[in-house]
Amino acid sequence: MVSMGVRHGVAVVSIGAWVLLLFASCGGAVQSASPGEDGSTADSDAAAEADATVEGGSETSTEAMTDTAAPDVPSDEGEADAGAPDAADAATSIDAGAALAVCDAILGTISRSFDFCCSAADMTIRGYKNVHNLITTAINECDTNLSTSLIRARIRIDEAQTQACATAMATGLAATPACWPDVFLNRSSDSPATWSPAACQSPVVGQQAVGDPCFQDYECASGLTCVGYTGTTTDGRCETPPALGQPCGPAAHGAVTYGYPFGAHPSCQGSAFCQLGSICTAPVGADAGCDFTEACLPGFECVEARCSAGGYRSTGEACQGDNDCVEGTYCDLADASPGICTPLLAGGSPCNHPGADGHQCSGFCSEDAGTCVTLCGSQ
Repeated sequence: MVSMGVRHGVAVVSIGAWVLLLFASCGGAVQSASPGEDGSTADSDAAAEADATVEGGSETSTEAMTDTAAPDVPSDEGEADAGAPDAADAATSIDAGAALAVCDAILGTISRSFDFCCSAADMTIRGYKNVHNLITTAINECDTNLSTSLIRARIRIDEAQTQACATAMATGLAATPACWPDVFLNRSSDSPATWSPAACQSPVVGQQAVGDPCFQDYECASGLTCVGYTGTTTDGRCETPPALGQPCGPAAHGAVTYGYPFGAHPSCQGSAFCQLGSICTAPVGADAGCDFTEACLPGFECVEARCSAGGYRSTGEACQGDNDCVEGTYCDLADASPGICTPLLAGGSPCNHPGADGHQCSGFCSEDAGTCVTLCGSQ
C-alpha cells in the first residue's frame, strides 16, 4: 500500500508494511513512525521546498543514482566490523546496481504506476511534483543505505527474489494502480494488500548475528531486532526481541528510522510494542490513552487518542485528526477542537488549505484559485 505526502512537517511515503518518512528539506533525513499513525495534513513550507527542488531542475533521476557513491554510516565511536571491507576497496567488489534494483522494484514500480494515472496537465500541478520528488528522494535514500550495507558486508541481496518482488509489485499495481485517491489515505493500512507482496520481504537478507553492530533492523538476521541505534551517528546491536519493560528500537525518540520490509524483525516479544520512549510496552484496552493503533489490544483502534472498539468516526462525528475518520472524509477542525469528520471536497469546490496534499480535497487545493482541482484520478 502507498501513502505519500507532507504531513505535520514530515514528508510521508508509506509502502505496504514499511514506512519512509522523509524530510524533503533535509535531503532525506528520516523520522520513525508507528503503524496506524496519521500522515495526512500537509506542511506548506516542507511541500514548497520539495516543489522548488523539482522546479529548480535539481531532481535526481533513478538512472543517475546508479553511479551515486554510498556514504559510510558511522558506527559506535569509530568501531567497525571485524574483517569488514574498507568502503573504498569494497565498492569495486559489489554489484553497484543490486541495491538500486531492489529500491526500483518497489518504489520505482509505484512511481511508474502513479504516472500512468496522471495526464500531462496533472504533471504540471504542484501536488504531482511533490509526490514525484518524494519518491525520487526515497529511491535515493534506499539505494544509499542498501549500498552502504553491502559494502560493509552486513547484508546480501538475492537477485532472483528482487525480480520476484518487482513482478509481484507490478502485478498488484496493474490490478489497482497507485492513483491519487489511494495515494493519500487517512491510514496507510487501508491501502490494497496487493501493494505489500510477501515477495518483497526476501530480496535483502541480513547477515548480522546477536551482538553484531547494526544500522537498522534489516541488517540483522531475520528474527532479530536492532536496539540502541541512532541511524546517523551510532550503531545499535542485533538482539533477540526484548521482553516487556526492556529497551527496544532506537536509542531515543526521534532517532532516524528506515522502515524497510526486509525479513522479520519483531521489536519486542509477544504482543508488546516499542513505545516512543524505546521501551517494550504492553498494549492497552478500552478508553486507555494511545498515540497509534499498535498501542491498543486487538479489536481496538486508536481514535481521538483513546483505544476504541467502535471503529473510526463517520461523517458528522468528532475527531482530532484525519486518522480518526473513515476513508473518504477528513477532520475539519475549523479552528476548533475536536473537529468534525467531513466528506472530501470534489473538484471545483472552494478550499482553504492551499497546497495541502490529500487533506480537505479529494484532489489538490490550488494555491492560485483557492479551489479543489482534480488530480491523477481524483474526483
